[in-house]
Amino acid sequence: MNKIPGCNAKYLMITALAVWGLYSCSVKEDRTVCPCLLEVVFPDKGNDSGRVLLEGWTTDEVFSDEKTLVGKQDTIMLRVPRTMIHFSAVAGLAQCERKGHVITVPEGSHSDSLYGYIDYVDCTGETASTEVYFHKQFATVTIQIINESFPAKDYSFVVSSGSSGLDILSLQAVAGQFRHQLKLEEGRRMVFRLPRQGDDSLVLFVTHISGDSVQFPLGQFIRNMGYDWDETDLKDILVTIDISRNQVTIGVAGWENAVEYELSMVEM
Repeated sequence: MNKIPGCNAKYLMITALAVWGLYSCSVKEDRTVCPCLLEVVFPDKGNDSGRVLLEGWTTDEVFSDEKTLVGKQDTIMLRVPRTMIHFSAVAGLAQCERKGHVITVPEGSHSDSLYGYIDYVDCTGETASTEVYFHKQFATVTIQIINESFPAKDYSFVVSSGSSGLDILSLQAVAGQFRHQLKLEEGRRMVFRLPRQGDDSLVLFVTHISGDSVQFPLGQFIRNMGYDWDETDLKDILVTIDISRNQVTIGVAGWENAVEYELSMVEM
């Protein structure tokens, strides 16, 4: 049988176009409605693996995804609407709960080691990219009681505040009840992770087994010393309490000077 010249070439061309059509818009379609392929790069990931929450929103919709970075993987490809996109990524989620675009700390627990990133990405073309540089969304707070004679085992220590989580879309504090009972370690030290705060309502309750209780307004002290809860990376906080002198000292990691407060109204 005689072959028609160029037949095989035309067949291969048609087949290639058909396969391409499965993954892209055809020539006849309006390309402005095709998705954009967004490359999400994690240049500072290192060799760690981890769960990453991804959120994007436009003027018309909000969409989300969740990926696990494995081994040396440092890039994720996403198909997103072909428009300008507000984009965020959050890592470090463990025991905290996610409801929609809000991460909340369960009552009784303290914050996960949350790190976040937000960007405004031009996805109006066929491809786009964004590099994720995570920023610290929690403060590790260390409370040290310096009185050797203070019978700490006869007391319970609870911290409470009016901010209990993080908005994934804006990386802003979320209002809610944060409450966590502290564990007294050797050396009369207590450590907990505090989520980003929206006000100065943080309080330390020190309660005796008899039921008597006193309050230390830590949030006010922290605010008065100039701590900024809107910082891109939150700094850690050190609180020293001298029960015998009714004195509280607040220090911040990376700051040279601590601030001292006397509480003449406190009685233990």
